[in-house]
Amino acid sequence: MKSQVANKSSGISRLPFFTETEKKRINGTFDFFGLNFYTAKIVKHVPNTGPTDYTNDQDVEFSVDPKWARSGASWLYVVPYGLRYLLNWLKAEYGEVDIYITENGMSDRNDSSVAKDDDWRISYFQEYINNMLKAIKLDNISVKGYAAWSFEF
Repeated sequence: MKSQVANKSSGISRLPFFTETEKKRINGTFDFFGLNFYTAKIVKHVPNTGPTDYTNDQDVEFSVDPKWARSGASWLYVVPYGLRYLLNWLKAEYGEVDIYITENGMSDRNDSSVAKDDDWRISYFQEYINNMLKAIKLDNISVKGYAAWSFEF
């Protein structure tokens, strides 16, 4: 990513620079990985020549499957297998590390009629927790904690 940002920034990266000594000192010093996870997107490489900024630096186009359920937030789609995929990616990228899912949930559609019987949110948590359990039991991912986010923003 550093070279990507540098290429987009006239050859000088806007990201911080670490010396080799600093890299060696901090390498492997984390105790766990904390993760907030809500949704997933389909990503496709698309060169972007727009202004230099966080979004354009990525050279990607985001899309969603129209079959994915939506939440109350325009950006949040229900994609439970995305959590399992990311947990596996974290293990591949960082090795055997304890993972704490510090926040996972969705906003509602501001429909007071479902407040008592919130089957939709129950289904969301069941599907996401099921995918987390598959990552733990089938993929040997070390998930040590999970916190559900259930309040509207």
